[in-house]
Amino acid sequence: DPNEKFKSEVRKQGKCAFRPWCIVLSANLVIVTVILLLLYMTLTEVGPLPPYRLYQQSCSAVKCDNSKGLSCINGICECPTSWNIISNNCYYISIIRLNYTDAIQWCSSSNSRLLVIEDQTKFVTLQSLTAFQFNVGDLYWIGLSETGQLTYIYQWITGVSFPASNNGCV
Repeated sequence: DPNEKFKSEVRKQGKCAFRPWCIVLSANLVIVTVILLLLYMTLTEVGPLPPYRLYQQSCSAVKCDNSKGLSCINGICECPTSWNIISNNCYYISIIRLNYTDAIQWCSSSNSRLLVIEDQTKFVTLQSLTAFQFNVGDLYWIGLSETGQLTYIYQWITGVSFPASNNGCV
């Protein structure tokens, strides 16, 4: 019967075609699994779980970094109450109205300093966070001031010069 011969040939070809397809599929599945596993390992090693190193660590195991605003609270390195931890630093947005000098003194008494924005990346990061959604019309102090009246030369409280002034607008 010619149909039986044809069916027999198709079955043989189907089996032969199936093996390479199955091998290719298995190889791709292994490759995708390895890539996903590497991605998972990278995210858990580098991601934001605790590379804060000191944050949420026992004070007896590590020394809290006071320069970053961390304090030993109940035996754990933490930001003070109502402060936000972002990129291993503690930040506080005050609603208290102070002049610039008093703001510097308040920060100093809180073992902190006014905000210093070293680069565009830090600015964009802080601006995108919910904790830093400032109210339009409110005034906020940062650690940047003019070196003299109408000089349009600015300096951070760390002593680093600010490179541009934009006609007096910082």
